[in-house]
Amino acid sequence: MERCGLPSGVDDLARHGFLGPDRNPSDLALAEKMGLRREQLVLRTDRHPAQLAAARAGLGIAVARVPVDESDARLVRLLPDFEVDILQTWIVAHENLARVPRVRAAFDSFVESFRIMRRG
Repeated sequence: MERCGLPSGVDDLARHGFLGPDRNPSDLALAEKMGLRREQLVLRTDRHPAQLAAARAGLGIAVARVPVDESDARLVRLLPDFEVDILQTWIVAHENLARVPRVRAAFDSFVESFRIMRRG
C-alpha cells in the first residue's frame, strides 16, 4: 500500500499486490472473477487466516468478509462499494442433535451471531 498507495477504483487494483488462493478451486474461481490470475498473486495460500496475517503485515491486498475487516483496526477496507461476491452460509444440525439442549443453545447462538453480522 505504501509503495502503490490506495487503489482509487477496481481498474486500479491491477497495480497492487494480491494475496490469494493456491489450489482451492472455489477461491481460485473467485480470484478469476475479480480478474486475477494465480500467477499475479504475491502470496498464495488456501488458508484465509494466513492471507489476513499477510495483509496485516502489509504484504498485499486480501479479500475478507466485511465484519472481519471492520473488527480489525490493522486492516483497511478498500473500495466499499465494490462487492466481490455473496457468501452463502448455512447453519445446520442433524435433527436428532438439534434437540440436545447444549447443541440447540450453540445453534441458536450461531444463528443470532450471523443475524447481527448481516445487519452490520
